[in-house]
Amino acid sequence: MRRKQEFGIRKRKGIELLEKKDMDEAIERWRRAAEENPFDPRAHYGLGVAYGQRHMYLEAIGELRRASELAPNDVDIKLGLGLMYSQAGFQEEAVEQLNLAAALAPDDADVHASLGHIFMKTGHFDEAIMEYRRAVAARPQDKDIYHALGDAYCYKGMYDEAALEYRKAMRELQLETFRRQTDTHKQSKEKVKDRLKRTPKEETERRKD
Repeated sequence: MRRKQEFGIRKRKGIELLEKKDMDEAIERWRRAAEENPFDPRAHYGLGVAYGQRHMYLEAIGELRRASELAPNDVDIKLGLGLMYSQAGFQEEAVEQLNLAAALAPDDADVHASLGHIFMKTGHFDEAIMEYRRAVAARPQDKDIYHALGDAYCYKGMYDEAALEYRKAMRELQLETFRRQTDTHKQSKEKVKDRLKRTPKEETERRKD
């Protein structure tokens, strides 16, 4: 099944509660952190992301703007702020923030893919194609970006180009499946080898544990 085309906020800063989807606790935790450390951009970033997960976009924008003021060269913060602007319906502001992020990290696939996604929403398909091509150049194994690029070509009526990108997406999906199966097979072989190395007495003791 195709993943929703939302290239979302990466959580490089280790926001454990957000990973667990416990938004109420995450908001409370990060609110306390921001109150105790008002000049810590990570605290405002965490609170902004938590608000965004609860669809409280205006509150999220306020916190992420504060984080950006405190850490103006942080790509993740600008990416997050851009995406929150987009979710709130402020597409021009979203593009502005993501362009700033792209200037800081010109080879960041997430930034370019996010720009492509916003251009798709606003009907700027030429710009979307350009950004998706930059994104896939930075991360050529990403099937979702190939698929998004194919969609953009379709909207332009460039069906041959779209078919090529869809085939690339399918190829990456097949490779991903193969790698996953290979890893599983390797793990199974290692377990068998480990078991064969044990003496009957060791195996009996292991089963008792």
